[in-house]
Amino acid sequence: NVGGEAAVIVVEKKNASDPEQVQLTPAEEPVEPVFPPLSLPDPISDFRGSISAFGFSQQGESHVKKDAPCQDRSSLRFLSDSVVIAAVADGVGSCALSDYGSSTAVEASLSYLAKHLGLKLEDPTFAMDVQFMGKVLREMMQHAYDQVKIKADDLEQLLYSLQSTLTVAVYDGKTLYFAHAGDDGIVALTHDGKCEMATTRHKGEEASSVYP
Repeated sequence: NVGGEAAVIVVEKKNASDPEQVQLTPAEEPVEPVFPPLSLPDPISDFRGSISAFGFSQQGESHVKKDAPCQDRSSLRFLSDSVVIAAVADGVGSCALSDYGSSTAVEASLSYLAKHLGLKLEDPTFAMDVQFMGKVLREMMQHAYDQVKIKADDLEQLLYSLQSTLTVAVYDGKTLYFAHAGDDGIVALTHDGKCEMATTRHKGEEASSVYP
């Protein structure tokens, strides 16, 4: 206000297309979004019929030292007194939000099986077989991938940032059905007392590389 009258001061603004002419103040500098680490779920255990199951996730020693989040997730559900489903996912260490990816993959895969296999198990005439389980497990893996992609889109992050492995098991007390991607896997205790790898590790050309 000059002499009781309003005044307009015009300041020439430099061309923003020329990076040498534009300097951002600290308050104006772009800030990378920070996503809080996801809290680990509580250990889970259950026992039905002849099947006992338990699972937990724990932050490794190296992650504790680096103050890095635990990128692993696991969970399980009984669909009936004789059928249990379980999933484990290991987030890729070099991916910043792989704990979000592993958590999403585990939950998506078990939810899909609970819906599509759980309904079948309510039919007393239904019997699981290789053909049916192969189809439902392939569809489940695609569903889990799609849900991780949706999570990445929701967070406005690259899908790469959420990469993880995923291994899912369906066990009815007699037969083990599974789907698997990555370098973790399933070790089975056979009837003759031997521990054997049921899955093959999916590794890249370099020793530390993984196919998520």
